[in-house]
Amino acid sequence: MKLHKRLRSTQVGGNFYKLVITNTSASAIKIVNVSPVVSRRSAPLSETLIEPLGGANPGEVFVDLDLNVRHPSFTRRGKPYFTSESRNVAAGKSFEIFVDANVEDYYVEYHLKVDYVDSLGRANSLEVHDPSEGVGIFRLSGILPPYKYTDYWGVEDDLEKPGLKLLTAEEKREKSR
Repeated sequence: MKLHKRLRSTQVGGNFYKLVITNTSASAIKIVNVSPVVSRRSAPLSETLIEPLGGANPGEVFVDLDLNVRHPSFTRRGKPYFTSESRNVAAGKSFEIFVDANVEDYYVEYHLKVDYVDSLGRANSLEVHDPSEGVGIFRLSGILPPYKYTDYWGVEDDLEKPGLKLLTAEEKREKSR
């Protein structure tokens, strides 16, 4: 995991995570909005691609996050979630939200801004930056065809010994023909 952090490893295409907001104050709060704040948007990354081996369906997703749009927001059934919803969170309790984040066209770095109202009616905001130790949760890149990456780590069916093999972009282009 330290290597992933040092290399700033990034998910491609999308990721799924659970966001837990815990009220540590002595009184209730009302969460009125949670929004992503994009700090970088550029072309998808094209350095090394390491194909994942296996995986599982993470289960039910409560909100979607489309990072292809200029001003993304959490949506549910295609509509902004916090436009019609807010969440009251009692002192010492938590609010959990499952996020399915996706991107196709860009490399995006972002953080979350949580807007809430305290028990005295004051509006407050809290910024949540990438909490991950390994592959960044708040960094996503669109996925390119494998031959467009500088290096490609992937399973090759035609190898004498099955497993992962590092290929250059030129080798991957040859094998993709």
